[in-house]
Amino acid sequence: MHILDQLQALISDLEQGIPAEIKARKKQFNYYLNHLLDFKGQA
Repeated sequence: MHILDQLQALISDLEQGIPAEIKARKKQFNYYLNHLLDFKGQA
């Protein structure tokens, strides 16, 4: 039961859980997008 309570807290908490995961994925996406489209140093 304790695990289910933790899961519910992660899902419903606005600062942690799914919203935090979405924020992290957006940050990761932007990082790789900027590095893939960075042609500086390519000669």
